[in-house]
Amino acid sequence: MAATILALFHLAIRGGPIWQPLCFAQMGGLEVATFITLLLVPVLYSIFVLDLNIVKWEIHSLTSPSESEFE
Repeated sequence: MAATILALFHLAIRGGPIWQPLCFAQMGGLEVATFITLLLVPVLYSIFVLDLNIVKWEIHSLTSPSESEFE
C-alpha cells in the first residue's frame, strides 16, 4: 500500500491535468481502504463478538451422532 502511494506521488505532482486528480483519488482510496481493513474491521469485531457477544460461535463436536437423532 505504502509503495503504491509513494509511486503515485510523483505522477500526482507532475502528471498533468488528467493524471493529477486521478492519482490523488487513487491515493486517497488506498488510504481509506487500508484504514478500514487494518483498524476499523478488527475494532468492530472486538466490540460485536468479544465484548457484546452479539455474534456467538458454536463449536460442534465431531463425534458420531447418536441413534436417537435418526429416529
